[in-house]
Amino acid sequence: MGNPVLYIVDGHSQVFKAYHAIQQLSTSTGIPTNAVFGFCQILHALLRKHNPEYLAVAFDTGAPTFRHEAYAAYKANRPEPPADLPLQMGYIRRVLEGLRVPIFQRDGYEADDVIATLTRLALEKGFDVIIVSADKDLFQLVNDRVKILRLEPDKETLFDREAVREKMGVWPEQMLDFLAMVGDSSDNIPGIRGVGPKTAATLLNQFGTLENVLAHASEQKGKLRENLEAGREAVVLSRKLVALDDHVPLDVDWKALRRPEPDYEKLAEVYRELEFRQFLQEIQPAQQKHRAHTYRAIVQLADLQKFCEKIRRKGYVAIDTETDSLDTMRAQLVGISLAVEPHDAVYVPIAHTGPLGEPLTPQLTIDEVYSVLDPILRSEAVLKVGHNLKYDRKVLLRYGFAVEGPAFDTLIASYLLNPDKRVHGLKELAMDWLNWQMTPLQELIGSGREQISFAQVELEKAVAYAAADADATLQLWQLLSARLRESGMLELFERMEMPLMDVLIDMELTGVRIDGQHFARLADELGRQLQELRHRIVQLAGEDFNVGSPKQVAHILFEKLGLKPKRRGKTGFSTDVEVLEELADEHEIARLLLEYRQVEKLKNTYVDVLPTMIHPATGRVHTTYHQTTAATGRLSSSDPNLQNIPVRTPLGRKIRAGFIPSQPDYVLLSADYSQIELRILAHISKDPVLIEAFRQGRDIHALTAAKIFKVPLSAVTEQQRDQAKVVNFGIIYGMSPPGLSQRLKIPLEEAKGFIEEYYEAYQGVKQWIEETKERARKEGYVTTLGGRRRYLPDINSQNYAARSAAERIAINAPIQGSSADMIKLAMIAIHQWLRESDLYARLIMQVHDELIFDLPEQELEAVMPEVKRYMENAMPLDVPVQVDMKYGRTWAEC
Repeated sequence: MGNPVLYIVDGHSQVFKAYHAIQQLSTSTGIPTNAVFGFCQILHALLRKHNPEYLAVAFDTGAPTFRHEAYAAYKANRPEPPADLPLQMGYIRRVLEGLRVPIFQRDGYEADDVIATLTRLALEKGFDVIIVSADKDLFQLVNDRVKILRLEPDKETLFDREAVREKMGVWPEQMLDFLAMVGDSSDNIPGIRGVGPKTAATLLNQFGTLENVLAHASEQKGKLRENLEAGREAVVLSRKLVALDDHVPLDVDWKALRRPEPDYEKLAEVYRELEFRQFLQEIQPAQQKHRAHTYRAIVQLADLQKFCEKIRRKGYVAIDTETDSLDTMRAQLVGISLAVEPHDAVYVPIAHTGPLGEPLTPQLTIDEVYSVLDPILRSEAVLKVGHNLKYDRKVLLRYGFAVEGPAFDTLIASYLLNPDKRVHGLKELAMDWLNWQMTPLQELIGSGREQISFAQVELEKAVAYAAADADATLQLWQLLSARLRESGMLELFERMEMPLMDVLIDMELTGVRIDGQHFARLADELGRQLQELRHRIVQLAGEDFNVGSPKQVAHILFEKLGLKPKRRGKTGFSTDVEVLEELADEHEIARLLLEYRQVEKLKNTYVDVLPTMIHPATGRVHTTYHQTTAATGRLSSSDPNLQNIPVRTPLGRKIRAGFIPSQPDYVLLSADYSQIELRILAHISKDPVLIEAFRQGRDIHALTAAKIFKVPLSAVTEQQRDQAKVVNFGIIYGMSPPGLSQRLKIPLEEAKGFIEEYYEAYQGVKQWIEETKERARKEGYVTTLGGRRRYLPDINSQNYAARSAAERIAINAPIQGSSADMIKLAMIAIHQWLRESDLYARLIMQVHDELIFDLPEQELEAVMPEVKRYMENAMPLDVPVQVDMKYGRTWAEC
């Protein structure tokens, strides 16, 4: 048995290293976390890899030390600590308190002195010591029983005597002299002028000590001799400043250094506040991972009836479906889980099978479950709670169940509370909010070739997994509904986001008809176009090469043709779209490469893929709309993405020509908001000039051109109008002069002038922008007209780039978010009207500011004015709202 080992973490060194290594990290509510996160990374790596039995952390107090008294200039050039560091230090201390790790510090001394003292005392007590630090000054302490551990998140280095010698060129016992000779400009330690690490190491290896080096100074040649002679006084002072004081008065309770069980509740509280899910997962004790609960299967009809009576009494139920596919149009229902009380849930298996595929018995049939559960799901008196409820509702609808009445989706609630959060999955939210590490699905069904269907999962495991989903959903509802109320977004949730789910379900289930033959012909045409483009590109290059390889394209452009590179990427000179657009004026090959990439992308993304996505039963393409992806509140679309098909390019129009009505005598109707974001800007900024322009029905881009170019409205050219249009929309997106300069390909000064003239013309907009940024700095978020919040954690950041990006979002989010709110309200109103009418018209697509309807041609007269009315009045503005309407036999004709 060797000596016990005391690990001492150099808190000061690790915190500052983390602060500067990790940039722009903060919680969704704006708490800066870069230093805390980096420190916790190191701490957790230490606990995970080394599991220290004895542990302590040393910090500076920030008070002046004996070194400041000895040398007034000591650390005088160091900048003030970052303004956001004291707050983070408070969190670091809370983490250490939760881990029950003793903290050592003392006014008048630095953390290094505290570490030196702890090390000496520990050695006397019979401990060996490992110091966790990135500070080379502590190499002085290394000996046969003391080592330095440098921990990175992905690697570690242990320095013993030999390792110090290899890295620094001297032995640990020579480090004090070495540091004194070299000095340290960041701490204002003078050292010997002209003596760097290599020279210092050479001299110490030759003469052994600083004293001997100085004694033999006269033997050196030229400038080195002069420097050594001139630096005698400075190096003696430097040695005093870098020497560690190992007699700091410390009160050490050696029993307290033995690491006890952490205070999990305290740790969980701080980690949840900091949104450190990864660390929360690591520290979670086994008893919390397997918390007490009552989960059971219901396989008798009487038991299900009894449970449904309980649901009626409670007035709410959390519901979750288990299926064999993520595709709601094809998924088979395997079972349903239900919960009405925390830690108590049931699972109703419906289509589970044995190992050989035989139906499992006993289990209820779908008809039996329907007879008892469907009335509950339709009831206006029962709140239905789910996570990603749209998925469950679509699956249940295909089996005849209708989820109607009040509903609450924890996925959407989480998104509203934190729209910039990337993942809102049930497992992640359970970890964040409930400190509950749930079982991943892959543990049950496996992955790859070995993956099985959920129907084949052993029933006992299926019950535990599925019931936990309903239980977690129920508990999250209880927490998130309260948070929504506190944030003031409960009305937005209930009035807009939840009713919108009904609209999206109908749109997704209805689908869009496409012309398979049209896409087959277009695929052939684009294939020939790509061959021709490739032939022309290779001709211009003068040699054959892989047009799809960025590396080979870079070789042709910058080495073979000698074009000037614009920007370096990770693997060489960049050939991305921006670079090719810049080069297109210099050489035709760049323009052809751009065209090739666009054609190839649209062919691969839409032309080849869309026909394969036609559902065999409906003959249509069924996209999925997402309410929780875009932080602005806009909807997104996937499988297929119908919102990214270009509208202004000939190829984009050809793709849209493949979207057709569902019946021969039907048409597609497009209803598109005109300049809605500029109208919203006029409304929220209260700018009198903009408001009057929209009320008079003027061309807003021509008006802006007249103002920034100082010409009469009648004299505005098409080019001036186009440039003004970029300025108009650029203001909404917070575009800076350099951004405008790049976009319009004009000098920076001219771009500055454009923006200044814009603000001079629309002073209400300028005032609104300044007030919005100021309010965002105070409140930490901005709000849309519908009450949607966008949090801005970097709005007060000291990092210019991060702060500027947050300021751009502060301006854009209220405008773009209000536009999203408006079209959502219009969709809800139109959908409700169509449901209550006897019309065949259906809303089938939403593409940002545009709604697409599929309807009999004879219904146009009835539908068009109502759609226009609902869209224009969805959210009253101080300016008229204009909706452009077109119809045709294809989407392109619209």
